[in-house]
Amino acid sequence: MKHGLWHCLIYVFMLCLGFLSVCDVVASEQDELWEVVLAAFVDQNGLVDYAGLKRNPEHLDAYTEGLSKTGPKVTPQLFTTRADSFAFWLNAYNAFVLKGVAQTYPVGSVKEILPEFGFFKQKRFKVDGRELTLDEIEHTILRTQFKDPRIHAAINCAALSCPKLRNKPFKAEYLERQLQESMQEMVRSSDHANLDHETRVLYLSQIFNWFQSDFTDWLRLAHGKSETTSVDYVALFMNPLQRQFVKQTPDLKIVFREYDWSLNDQNKRK
Repeated sequence: MKHGLWHCLIYVFMLCLGFLSVCDVVASEQDELWEVVLAAFVDQNGLVDYAGLKRNPEHLDAYTEGLSKTGPKVTPQLFTTRADSFAFWLNAYNAFVLKGVAQTYPVGSVKEILPEFGFFKQKRFKVDGRELTLDEIEHTILRTQFKDPRIHAAINCAALSCPKLRNKPFKAEYLERQLQESMQEMVRSSDHANLDHETRVLYLSQIFNWFQSDFTDWLRLAHGKSETTSVDYVALFMNPLQRQFVKQTPDLKIVFREYDWSLNDQNKRK
């Protein structure tokens, strides 16, 4: 009897190993699909070949179909760390933006797809076994669960004023470095943070205005500072000379730029 029970336990154990191996293969194939999409249709400047993506949607369709069946909720065995889940949701958001725009292309802006920013608030995508809007992924999952302001440099809303879309996937094992690089690149781009030494004006993206509490809350938790602004966060990612100038200029004027919702379209920039 004991001998039979031992064989049964071994059999169950082997089945579990086999299931996990299959899951690992599926996850790897998913990553490869997304990597192919980004490499083929997103350039080094973060601009997207939506026309080409619309003509050749196979890899993106396969990737987003996979997102509907995997995720931290429905396949928790694939998401054992915070970084696993974090990378999943960053990639999912960016993939659904590409899919939603490509489906309706040609358009000049996501604002044309549905009125009142309905592209983000109304259009639903199936992910992790449920249907979610882009706003729900961003605000209910990414911002609420992970509380990392670098999110705002990592997700792309298909507009020229968005931080550029990386043409490589976010991966759990490299996520910390990738997030640091994304925020540093955003801050050191004159499109998002431009310091005029002569006029003592710092021109910032509206992102640092709209989500100021994300940046200041993080500073309070990480550095124990009670009174902060998003400028204090931006300064962390500036080059040393700019950081010093900001800290030594108490009368620095902050101007938040108008947001350009024009589509981040390769074909319109040629």
